[in-house]
Amino acid sequence: MNVQTITMPYKEARAEFNKYRTATIDKKTPEWEKQDLALVQGYKAMMRGQKLINLNQVMKVAGVRPRDLLPRFAIARAYSKLIFVSMEHDGAAHFSIKGHANWSGNFSKKNCVTFRADTFPRFEYSQKRLTKAQTLVPIIPPNLRPKRGKIENYHVFWEVEEWTNYAPRDPMLLKFLGGELWAVLAVWDLTELERAVLGAPAN
Repeated sequence: MNVQTITMPYKEARAEFNKYRTATIDKKTPEWEKQDLALVQGYKAMMRGQKLINLNQVMKVAGVRPRDLLPRFAIARAYSKLIFVSMEHDGAAHFSIKGHANWSGNFSKKNCVTFRADTFPRFEYSQKRLTKAQTLVPIIPPNLRPKRGKIENYHVFWEVEEWTNYAPRDPMLLKFLGGELWAVLAVWDLTELERAVLGAPAN
């Protein structure tokens, strides 16, 4: 999966980490504390050699698939089996792990990742197009499954082949850092057997 990532050499990341860690310890600028903490986590991740992504920007640049006007990428809690997308006319979108027959979904932070207005192209409610769909969430191989913290603190991010019950191929394991920053913990390709277990159509 080809997405723009943020990287930095260890020494530079360490210098920036120390600068923002000092700011959070001193607490002289509490109005910036939330952003400073996110930057501390970001530079710490890059010190470990991890890549970062600005997920909102990635989703906006990727946009929608021409054939169905649904998002090109999807994101879900790491323990999810299915993900439901619901698109709003103002370009916002909700990726929820719980959906209902009427597609009202559950948009709480626990169950959903929401992207703000104008992340995706706007449309009129009168326009005949798909605004809701679902697809399968990739399996995380045992050697890449998080060993620290709760599984619900991690997300899987991938390019959608089909917005149906169709298994994807090349997902990423992400951890939210703050703001729009996410750390890329792992990238892998699903084997044909893994895709078959998920329910991918035979080639």
